[in-house]
Amino acid sequence: MDSLSRLWKRYVARTPDPDVYHVYASFPSRPSDGPSLGALRDRIDDLEYACEGRIDVTVTRKRLVVTTDTVACDQFDRTAFERFVDGIESLYGDVYNVVHYTKSRRCRRGRKKSHVVVPVRSLFPKPADPQAAERPVSRN
Repeated sequence: MDSLSRLWKRYVARTPDPDVYHVYASFPSRPSDGPSLGALRDRIDDLEYACEGRIDVTVTRKRLVVTTDTVACDQFDRTAFERFVDGIESLYGDVYNVVHYTKSRRCRRGRKKSHVVVPVRSLFPKPADPQAAERPVSRN
């Protein structure tokens, strides 16, 4: 019966709009692998606008991590956030696949919707020439 209750809460009893939002984004900070930090900073400005300035940026040797405070639904600009995600996908689209994961859960203020945006390097690189991938390899 517990599993039925859990499924009901997960799929049927969802509220369409959450009460608060939270965003976590992590980017590789090596300029040889991706875009320059200046171009990435322009995208972070979109996120800062979406969350009304409630962000923390942490730079380590290998990563640039952006987290937001919990932002109320009426203060969160969805179009600016979509512009942020689209900008990240356009910046990292050549070398990385951008993963955007969304999770809703309960919190003290009601429903919380968390977004995680992370560029992930593809396991198998894309071939430069699409016809080269289709050619059979001849072995002598």
